[in-house]
Amino acid sequence: MRRAYQLLSLVLASLLFISCSGKKEVGAKKEEGGSDKVLVSVGSQKITEKTIDELAAINPSIKRQIASPFGKKKLLSDLVEQELMYQAASKAGAANSEMVAKQLEFFKRYVIVPQVYLSEKLESETKKYYNEHQDEFTKLRLSHIFISFGSNNPSSKPDKGKKGKEAILKKGKGKEEVKAEEQTPRSKEEAIALAASIKSRLEKGEDFAQLAETYSDDKLTSKSGGDLGLASKNEPRLMRRGFGPLLEKAFTLKEGEVFGPIELEKGVSIIKVTEAPRLQPFEDVEEQIKFNIREKVRGDLLSELKKEIQVSYYTEEENKPQGGQGNPESKTAPAQKGDEGNKVTPPAEAYTTPTQTHPAEGKGEGGTGTAVPPKN
Repeated sequence: MRRAYQLLSLVLASLLFISCSGKKEVGAKKEEGGSDKVLVSVGSQKITEKTIDELAAINPSIKRQIASPFGKKKLLSDLVEQELMYQAASKAGAANSEMVAKQLEFFKRYVIVPQVYLSEKLESETKKYYNEHQDEFTKLRLSHIFISFGSNNPSSKPDKGKKGKEAILKKGKGKEEVKAEEQTPRSKEEAIALAASIKSRLEKGEDFAQLAETYSDDKLTSKSGGDLGLASKNEPRLMRRGFGPLLEKAFTLKEGEVFGPIELEKGVSIIKVTEAPRLQPFEDVEEQIKFNIREKVRGDLLSELKKEIQVSYYTEEENKPQGGQGNPESKTAPAQKGDEGNKVTPPAEAYTTPTQTHPAEGKGEGGTGTAVPPKN
């Protein structure tokens, strides 16, 4: 049932989208940016690539789903099942029933129209955010060779033959001597000296990625040649690791340039800019921005609407039958000052306050009041 309602909301949204665009039939006409390639026919109805594209344009989760062949096949199967039932219902006259009309109005009011309205706001705010925060989306790619010191340096890596760390640094030493050295924390001075020797070898033309794999103590990047990936000036994932100084320096370097050692809290790093900074296209980051700002956009929009449109909450007491309706012995309580229509309009803060106070019955303006929760 849940899947049916999810798919129903998507189909209804698609129909609304088509209606607003002036289209009469889903996928019936090839238009710019779409495809009329038929994927499956159910009776006389054809489901085309454009049908899928329009659903994906409305719902980002559909866009992600159809990115894989399996996901697209699953969506197509669901659409076929719903189309089969739709045609059967139409033949039986159920498509024009009062229940269908009520369901359509319900979904239109509480699902489709609010979602389309929010999506339009989100679309404009996404473009605005991108234009105002281009530093966040200007990224370069860099690699590093990290040499730790103090209690942070890990045990030496396993011997990899002539190219291994032990073979290069400890050749000729006995096993006990090597073991003792591995258990001794590397000092800051030793880390700087090792980094300087690596930098010298880089200047002589040795491969950065190979030296990173051999020497770097950063377990997350050493096997990939020290690659830290694409990063902005304040890339959160690298800032959390204490690599802020690397980013600051990297944005002053040219592509291919090597610099270091740079002192960090837990070690020193040599960096190399492997790709120059470039602004990522809007299309590449659009979904990421929407995901990040969606809740804020929704919250700000609702705050504005609550200022423009009066919202009144009713209590359980106020919703009871009045004048003996449903209960011959009940009596209508005399209206007190401020009780016009037995409706209470709470102040703005009442929207987040679990209780509100009403004048006590029979005490007029001097009543102490009773706390009652607002009805959701």
